[in-house]
Amino acid sequence: MKFFWSIILCLILLLPTLPVRAEESITFTDSISTMGNPIPSIIFWRDHQVYAEQGATLIFTLDASGWCNCRIGGGNLFANNVLIGQFSLVSLPSPTNVTFADQFVFQYPVPQTGEVLLRIDLYAGYSGFGSPSETITMNYALTVSGVSNPARLLEQAAGVQRVGTDTSLPVVIYVPTSNAYQKGDLYIDIWQLDGHNTGYRALRVSSDELLALPDFPAENILIASDGFIGVYKLTTGEYQVNVGPLADGKVHVIIFDGIPPTHTYGYMWSPTSD
Repeated sequence: MKFFWSIILCLILLLPTLPVRAEESITFTDSISTMGNPIPSIIFWRDHQVYAEQGATLIFTLDASGWCNCRIGGGNLFANNVLIGQFSLVSLPSPTNVTFADQFVFQYPVPQTGEVLLRIDLYAGYSGFGSPSETITMNYALTVSGVSNPARLLEQAAGVQRVGTDTSLPVVIYVPTSNAYQKGDLYIDIWQLDGHNTGYRALRVSSDELLALPDFPAENILIASDGFIGVYKLTTGEYQVNVGPLADGKVHVIIFDGIPPTHTYGYMWSPTSD
């Protein structure tokens, strides 16, 4: 079985270019909330994923609206872990309750055919300890034009799908696809990658372990841990995977709403922060 998953992981990581059908655009909608003081190191984000062909120019149209009690607030848009745009939502001399609505347009020339991993992050200002907490909530619609159909053929054939799209993390989280889940598969399988992008299984949470958990625990439950990776069931009914601290000194957190997930988000925090 371990050999089988090693082959699947290698195939996924080395996924070849596959024929695709061009699409006009795709729109992602979601909401992000975050805070500044007293924890300025926290940045919340949302991940999305599209598939595009080499030579295409993706056009990103971000319609953002929301409210805040903050001095400054804004965020960044990344494609394949490369910053392609920054946006400012609020810029005030002192923390103030305000609403905002704006549109931002960015471009990204696709260097090679394949998946384009998108990340939108959000931050609030930080006026220093002892000042009022600064918070911000952004509702957004991100429309991406120039994309093609997602290519997940190998994973789908194996009945697995990845959770999250951050390829900079040294882990890959797998859960069953909807079809596999309907046939009785249930698990969380986490593989860790070494410096050569070779994977080995770090943790696996079995069906029996997952089914024994309450739907909404009275407190967050640690399901499995190897000291570097931790898997939790949250009071919200969601699952959370902590990875790190990594080389940046932060613990990276991935949260998903179910198996298989319909909503994934995350944030990072520094263990040295108060």
